[in-house]
Amino acid sequence: MIKHLDTDAFASTPILFDSETKRLGDDFPALGITAMSPHEIDPVAFWMSLVWENPLGLRTVRTGVIQLPGGSHCEVDMSTGCIRTTRREFFHEPATSLSESDLLTALDSRLQAIARAVWEQVPAGGDILLPLSGGLDSRLLACHLATTGDPGRIRAVTFGYGPGSYEYRLARRICRDLKIERHEFHPLSRRIYAEVSEDFYRRYLGGLSVMHAHLYTYLRSHPPHNALLVSGFGADAISGWASMDPARMPSTLEGAKAFKGLAGVRDRYAMPGPIFDQIRSDLEMLWREWAPNHGDVNFDEYLYLSQRQTKAYMLLLNMYRDFCPVAMPFGDDELRRLLLSAPFRLRWRKRVSQLLICRRRPSLGRILDLSSSPNLRSARSRAFFWARRGLIHAAVGLAQLTDDRVRWMVPFMTEDVMGAMRVEHRPAILTILERLRLCGLLTPEQAGRLSAKPARGPEIMRHARLLSLAPCVLRTHA
Repeated sequence: MIKHLDTDAFASTPILFDSETKRLGDDFPALGITAMSPHEIDPVAFWMSLVWENPLGLRTVRTGVIQLPGGSHCEVDMSTGCIRTTRREFFHEPATSLSESDLLTALDSRLQAIARAVWEQVPAGGDILLPLSGGLDSRLLACHLATTGDPGRIRAVTFGYGPGSYEYRLARRICRDLKIERHEFHPLSRRIYAEVSEDFYRRYLGGLSVMHAHLYTYLRSHPPHNALLVSGFGADAISGWASMDPARMPSTLEGAKAFKGLAGVRDRYAMPGPIFDQIRSDLEMLWREWAPNHGDVNFDEYLYLSQRQTKAYMLLLNMYRDFCPVAMPFGDDELRRLLLSAPFRLRWRKRVSQLLICRRRPSLGRILDLSSSPNLRSARSRAFFWARRGLIHAAVGLAQLTDDRVRWMVPFMTEDVMGAMRVEHRPAILTILERLRLCGLLTPEQAGRLSAKPARGPEIMRHARLLSLAPCVLRTHA
């Protein structure tokens, strides 16, 4: 029997398939799989996760289980386990013929319509639960939700290590501006990453990084009652976070950041040659999928849209559904097409989001932001950006120089993943590396190189990925 399945652009409800039992499900328990031994880890997917945080293509962390791609028509032969996928969504939209003003008007109108539709999903007598950061995406959502419905029915929540953080201070200003009176602060500890590892493992067997713990820990400790969670997932991807000047777009796979990252991990951690060759082959398949259809979307942005959203954020979104209904406004097809059709000058550093905020609520546009794509057009915003960058680098450098004896949390920092991986979770990570060595997934040389204390973003990500496998590895003796 052939089963035909169509997934939306990001596969917002994950679909996994076990080639052995021929079962489909949205997580591993739905497949009847509740645990995994280190010997069942797919070594190619494991090394992919050390490069990009998540496996690419159909792979999952467990051998024999695949995840169907987003934006595709999939034919699954339930008797043989053979799968054929045909991608329909390439995230390439022809450049808009609208003027900048008309495009912003169309986007604003669409966001208003989406916000009204979100309000219709709120349970009777219930509220909207809105994660609110100091960045742009949640600010844009808050602006439209507060201007299409009752701000008194919005409950905002902000995360951080302390209420003195800029994350909370900026979010508090946004709430005041929009008359959102209920605003909670959820404190984060450096131990939350290990605390969620069991739950994440139970659902996705280490396929979901513990770095994405923040909102989940809040939902687990404060289960929402009669509320609709409104998530900003997808906003970064379609607003241009990974955009690149089309004139600088690499013409070969070797010029893409994704390939350079792969080659860097190969050289630094002695990735086995056959593993590297297989990952390169998988990456070439995605390149061939992208190349005839890319338009102004570069290959790395295509990976962010087609892989990162589906293989990481949609798994997390599915876990949120355990606690309450979830809405994802930026998953709207028309909004996605409009944003992806915007010219590069609007998508660069997500300027389109900044303009939309200013258009709907000029006072919100004057509030500084902690976005990963900051607005550097004014002297004030540039001063804020360089102060933030300088103090964070100083705090990181001080921790490294003192071998973590001095741990300075500056107000620009929302969390300290590096410190957590270097101190609180280091014993577990070293044990995980030793167990992976004993079971043959790593050589002594590879385990030794990976054991160095992380000092940069990619190294921190790798240690978090290793920690995500703790329930699998630490329970098993090689």
